[in-house]
Amino acid sequence: MSAAIPIYSGNDMYVPTFKVRVRQQDVPAAVLRDIVSVTYKDSLTEFDSVDLTLNNWDDSRTGLPTQFTYLVDDQAPYADLFTFDRSKVVEVQLGYEGVNVVTVLSGTVESAEPHYPAGGAPSLTVRIINPLKSLKDQQHTKTYLDKSTEDIARDIANDHNLDIVVEDHPEDDDQPQPYVFQENQFDIVFLMQRARRMGYDVWLEGTNELHLGPAAGASSNTVYKLGFHRSLIDFSPRLTMNQQVGSVKVTAYNQLDKTTFVGTASRDEVGINDDLEGFVTDEIRDKVKTVTNQPLHANGQAKQLAREIMRNIMQTMLTASVTAPGLPDIRAGRKVEITDVGSRFSGPYLVTASTHTIDDSGYRTSFTARREKTS
Repeated sequence: MSAAIPIYSGNDMYVPTFKVRVRQQDVPAAVLRDIVSVTYKDSLTEFDSVDLTLNNWDDSRTGLPTQFTYLVDDQAPYADLFTFDRSKVVEVQLGYEGVNVVTVLSGTVESAEPHYPAGGAPSLTVRIINPLKSLKDQQHTKTYLDKSTEDIARDIANDHNLDIVVEDHPEDDDQPQPYVFQENQFDIVFLMQRARRMGYDVWLEGTNELHLGPAAGASSNTVYKLGFHRSLIDFSPRLTMNQQVGSVKVTAYNQLDKTTFVGTASRDEVGINDDLEGFVTDEIRDKVKTVTNQPLHANGQAKQLAREIMRNIMQTMLTASVTAPGLPDIRAGRKVEITDVGSRFSGPYLVTASTHTIDDSGYRTSFTARREKTS
């Protein structure tokens, strides 16, 4: 893993900025001035989106009846700018003027919500959604044997009659896994989760070309360092033990040859966050989580599944809510290193969800993360 990048060193925060483009054209300057806030959200489990809140009051024609600027009046100056035309791609960029501006989403309009307050001017919130949501059709339970993330992406693209383009990164280690289990999930959400864990993004070009490749601005080895009193505005860790167990046991019955598969995995085998194991009591270590009725085809798969479930449980032991100065490269699936908060809570974290907001208070990033320290 490459050295962590301290965002407080040589990365001065200048004037926050955002850009909006519709069909690859910059929106008019008058429209850009009407955008009073931009909020981008993403997570490992949800499609990312952007909310644009615009001033929807047209005061250029004083003395006339109430006039609106967007999506309310047919006579409004920009009534058709943010429509529900799926072929109209809206691109949103966030960053700092002249330093680092990053495209966070190219999507289509999902909703438009006017607001008429008791006091003050009307506003309009337009939500831009990742076009991958159009592939969210039916949940599936399936297994992948000896497949890499690229292999899984190709299988899913084939199942949905999509072309696929894979953009490799030389530093990535996308090796075939003996057993990967998809449990009652949408195919595209399952693929998105696996891609983001390795610093990749999944996106749709046009209507039928699926892309898998390194996330813009970050490889799978990029880590951002945030230190208390330096680049952390707020840091709230949470150590929870109620879901923790000492081991996992997977049992499956093979209908073909009438045999039973059994696989177990303990905390010691997984080896994550070893420095926190002192909090695990004997009572917890005696607990066994039992999983049955999984579609397995070989005895070794039971062991692999038990390890995966045990790892998922241990990842929930230490989580954190974080607020930092705005940094568009901190997104779901990216890695951060938290420092200066004590030995128990300092260390590497995986970002599980992020919210980026630019408004009259400036640019800030808040995110949730889980501790993932391996020995």
